[in-house]
Amino acid sequence: MPVSQKQPKIPQLRFPEFSGEWEGKKLGDIAERYNGLKSKTKKDFGSGSAYITYTQIFENSKIKIENFGKVKVGENENQNKAKYGDVFFTTSSETPLEVGMSSVLLDRKFHPYLNSFAFGIRPKSFEILNPEFAQFYFRADVFRNKMYKLAQGSTRFNISRVEFMIKSILLPCSDEQKKIAGFLGSVDEWIENLTAQKETLGSYKRGLMQRIFSQEIKFKDDEGKDFPDWEEIKLKSVGEINTGTTPKTSVNEYWGNKYLWVTPTDISFNKNIVKTERGLTEAGLEEGREISTSSLLVTCIASIGKNAILREKGSCNQQINTLTPNEENSVDFFYYLINAKPNHLLRYASSGNMKILNKTTFSKIKFAIPELKEQKKIADFLSEIDTMIANKQAEITAAKKWKRGLMQQMFV
Repeated sequence: MPVSQKQPKIPQLRFPEFSGEWEGKKLGDIAERYNGLKSKTKKDFGSGSAYITYTQIFENSKIKIENFGKVKVGENENQNKAKYGDVFFTTSSETPLEVGMSSVLLDRKFHPYLNSFAFGIRPKSFEILNPEFAQFYFRADVFRNKMYKLAQGSTRFNISRVEFMIKSILLPCSDEQKKIAGFLGSVDEWIENLTAQKETLGSYKRGLMQRIFSQEIKFKDDEGKDFPDWEEIKLKSVGEINTGTTPKTSVNEYWGNKYLWVTPTDISFNKNIVKTERGLTEAGLEEGREISTSSLLVTCIASIGKNAILREKGSCNQQINTLTPNEENSVDFFYYLINAKPNHLLRYASSGNMKILNKTTFSKIKFAIPELKEQKKIADFLSEIDTMIANKQAEITAAKKWKRGLMQQMFV
């Protein structure tokens, strides 16, 4: 018979002043469980008292006070209020990997209600479960793995609150909990500082784009002279314009990994499209509509104006208009131009529940355009800022990866 491996009770990475095994505790022995809002209807939400939303818990390890929802609660209603140190868990998700996400209330002044799609636990003693430590422990892989095993369902996954409370966890003494929380809190501050730097660069770029494309900021040529005045022209004069199409989804030979096939969901905040959810074969590209390299792809239905550059041969669906600039124009310039003026496109979209910007209308939209040399100067300048933002994002990603590695070694 295979020998079962016991869970280690000593972390791999530890502060030198601490030793000995961590102590096993059942959640039901160290905390009391309570439920979120009950007997509420849609009309109760939107005004009134603060409540913690599902999204707040799912996205953050600690509750952000500024993001509360609002709910009307009568004086005689028997509803639970949260307080400092309470830990909240989501009860369901679309995937088992995301069920039971946690967040901790670390503000002593606020006593919000809790949404009905979550439950809270209240530590019986902060000496046994320190709130700042809980913020990190319940997000660590060692605990998340316990949640995966509790997940039940097929199309949507849930956890049993009763089963949750009989789960055992390993905890260090109070002083070690505080030490771990303080260290990881410093790591979080570092990540938050990097994130703030990235956001500052993004704001700086957006401000510059507005001033550049309103011609408040002027560029000079290589000899320090002014460029010619910008000329207002229609997009159809810039280059070739097309709308995408979709090969038959039932024909398997059309679908593969040789060429990119772009839909609006593939167009994110990245300048260049480097991967797509689905791809095409040679036959699929011939059946669809091939897009030339260095073409700008602009969404034309619903979320109008999202855009990115396709640097290689590929295709897209009919929710996207494509612009392939001629040799007198820079595709990078038009990427920044449209990002700076999203509302300009919306003005031309058809009215109704579903806004549409068809190929004909798209081709007639007018923009003030400089000559190619100035286009390139503007695009190169903004690309340098994009590189700075990308580098800052790489630092954030590396810091988060390092933190996760630390947590894997600091918890058991």
